[in-house]
Amino acid sequence: MPRVIDALCRLPRIGWVNRGISDPETVCSHTLLTAYIAINLAKASGLDAGKAALLALIHDVAEHKLGDVVREVREMDMDYWRELEQGVANELGLGKEFQEYSEGISGEARVVMISDKLATLLRACRYREQGEDVESLITYYSKAVKSMLSYLNGDAAAQVEAIINSCLHA
Repeated sequence: MPRVIDALCRLPRIGWVNRGISDPETVCSHTLLTAYIAINLAKASGLDAGKAALLALIHDVAEHKLGDVVREVREMDMDYWRELEQGVANELGLGKEFQEYSEGISGEARVVMISDKLATLLRACRYREQGEDVESLITYYSKAVKSMLSYLNGDAAAQVEAIINSCLHA
């Protein structure tokens, strides 16, 4: 597993690279941000924060082998990509957990799905503050996150809406 983690910590997120971001976040830093968000949202939703953290930490684990592929390519054949990712997760002994995440089987898995999108939105907002042209991504990810608010319980949805609004009106 140390080699997997090392690879993820050296792998820049391709979407930021393609946009010309000079110091793009890595898959590892994205994963960590996703995990922190998932922990907070799971707690606010009355879910198992430890389980949400585990699912968040493995949600992009296959990228150490497959690379970080842009969303548009993945969307061309999601079944194919999920099958590839599932195979890599199985090789690492994380198949059951990855399947739970990728299929949105549990409340925690759905929290991770929204956390993943929210982490990308937050990073886009940060890059905009640095003068980068990422408005289209902010629009896309804010809509994606809003469409998933029903995944959350308790105060979590209101917390996410506040984050989205602060980003949109910054």
